[in-house]
Amino acid sequence: RLMIRKFREEMALALKGTAYWKSMAFMAFCCEPMLANYRLYQHEYKRGNFLALREALNVLWDSALLESPTPYSNQAFRNVYSQNPPGWKTREMSELEHVACDTSAAIAYSMEYGAEGVEDVCDAALWTILSGLGLDPALPYSDLPQPARDLLQQEIQRQRICLDRIMAASDSSKAETIFLLRQEGAAARPSILPTAAIEFSAALIDEEGVK
Repeated sequence: RLMIRKFREEMALALKGTAYWKSMAFMAFCCEPMLANYRLYQHEYKRGNFLALREALNVLWDSALLESPTPYSNQAFRNVYSQNPPGWKTREMSELEHVACDTSAAIAYSMEYGAEGVEDVCDAALWTILSGLGLDPALPYSDLPQPARDLLQQEIQRQRICLDRIMAASDSSKAETIFLLRQEGAAARPSILPTAAIEFSAALIDEEGVK
């Protein structure tokens, strides 16, 4: 947990005082693998609405491009929390249900707090990996099983690369940078699964037409 806290603080500090669009694009990029996780929840439980969350995340990307909340932000925000699992208030949920809550929370934080939400969204993108594996987030990093550490490092590296690209971009290249990050983000695979399981799950989901 200490490792996650230090990393999220590092990301938030790096983006503090930068252009609004940079924080918004970073948070949207963090949310994309979580949205892929949400597809697994919808596939498993046959409930929730992936498209509602996809629309909300699209609003977030648009907010980054426009450097302000879009006219659809309030409605999209209300739609996000309506997609939580039934037991979200009591927290009596399975691993995938926790992951679904993490996803809606991260998108909602981004929309509600804007650039001030970086630390929470970065944290959620890492925390959800432990939730999805059924691990206690309070465990020291050294006590985590190797697959969990591999997935955490994979997401950390992904976020570092995103941050480096955003920080190197000038305001004049804002549209191009957001376009490329948005394309890559939309192709993100679930962050809670290793590569082999990702391919298998994606095939199952595509067969059932969950888009």
